[in-house]
Amino acid sequence: MIYSMTGFGRAEKTLNGWTCGAEIRSVNSRFLDMRLKLPGGLGHLEEPLKELLKTRLIRGKVDCTLHIQPAGGSENDLTINPQAAQGLARLLNSLKQDYAIDVTVGLGDLLQMKELFNGNSQEASAETLEPLVRLTMEETLEGLVAMRQAEGKSLLEDLNQRQSDLRRLMGEIEPHTGELSQLYAKRLKDNLTRLMDGLHPGEDRLAQEIALFAERCDVSEEITRFYAHLAHLDRLLKEGGAVGRQIDFLLQELNREINTLSTKSSHSQISALSVDIKGELEKLREQAQNIE
Repeated sequence: MIYSMTGFGRAEKTLNGWTCGAEIRSVNSRFLDMRLKLPGGLGHLEEPLKELLKTRLIRGKVDCTLHIQPAGGSENDLTINPQAAQGLARLLNSLKQDYAIDVTVGLGDLLQMKELFNGNSQEASAETLEPLVRLTMEETLEGLVAMRQAEGKSLLEDLNQRQSDLRRLMGEIEPHTGELSQLYAKRLKDNLTRLMDGLHPGEDRLAQEIALFAERCDVSEEITRFYAHLAHLDRLLKEGGAVGRQIDFLLQELNREINTLSTKSSHSQISALSVDIKGELEKLREQAQNIE
């Protein structure tokens, strides 16, 4: 099974009076690039959570967001702490009257001052939250991997179809390669006859030129290597795993072979089929960029 690098996972778990929610998103990347956004006080869990992600992910840019709150929605039970509010008011008034500093405090500023509020001040130790965080992350990661697997299945179907198309197109090229020497011989003989004003060129010299051309335009090696690369690609797709980079390399080699074949073959039909193959290879390359 091959995996896409694109995916999304979300989960929410409740344990010991606390609720933890997590989201993980991943997109294409050459390497495994992980970014975690954790609540205050849980920074020490970043490395253990990254190690958890590494157990299931090999490549991709991964963004993870995690939040924790008391279970039961007690966030609606907030009340003002009178003493703290009065102290803040006196401070602001003193700044204005004694120091001519007029400070404007908005609602957003007030909400950052946790000491102004009562309620929802429940605290938990790291020992209480760590099992909850890990359970939530494990479930979220499973959801992400399941989506990447489903995307990978779709990619695999498309890649298999396209490699079949490449075999078919190369099979259409092969019969034309045997015509290259004959076409060149006729073209060479006609050109020489015209240039020599009706005189016939020496058959021995003509045969030598044709033999040299046949050697230069022989594309059997390119065709053999093209099929060998396709066979390797097929094995990678069947084996699965983290094969994205290997597939990208093979596609470069396939493109190199068809470029060489097209250059060596002065044949209109071969040129047209080569363009079709290059188009399929480009589509394959675009899809392969998303494979882990």
